[in-house]
Amino acid sequence: MEIAIGKKLYRYISGGGMFEYAVFGVHDYDTGTEYAIRCEACTHGYKCELLVGFDDYKKLVFIRMLNHSCDEDHEDQRYWHANSSEFFETVHEANIQLYESLIAKNNDKLSEARNRVNALVKMNADCEEALKVAIESSKELTETAKAK
Repeated sequence: MEIAIGKKLYRYISGGGMFEYAVFGVHDYDTGTEYAIRCEACTHGYKCELLVGFDDYKKLVFIRMLNHSCDEDHEDQRYWHANSSEFFETVHEANIQLYESLIAKNNDKLSEARNRVNALVKMNADCEEALKVAIESSKELTETAKAK
């Protein structure tokens, strides 16, 4: 990924929608390059500034907030920017990541629902078996009482 000042980056934030960021600084270090980006989607009075860089998996991810006013003292703004999703060069790539993430979450929920349904089916089968035993016991008690 070629990143330079002025480049736009994108990520989808659950509950917030598609966020657009603009690169305004590039910092080269022995350990890698980090990028200062400004959130173009922020509408709370100022634009949040973030530091991002590539992780061990070559994903462009959040490192920390840059403007003090929305760092530790204002967790509400940090919440929107410090999540675990990565940054992308295009809205299309961000949408693909969004849909892949939603499919994975939905598959997890479907698996949990199937497990719950299977547990309920087993519980009903156990109850039906217990009911049969109770009915047979009741018949036996009735017949024993009649025989006396």
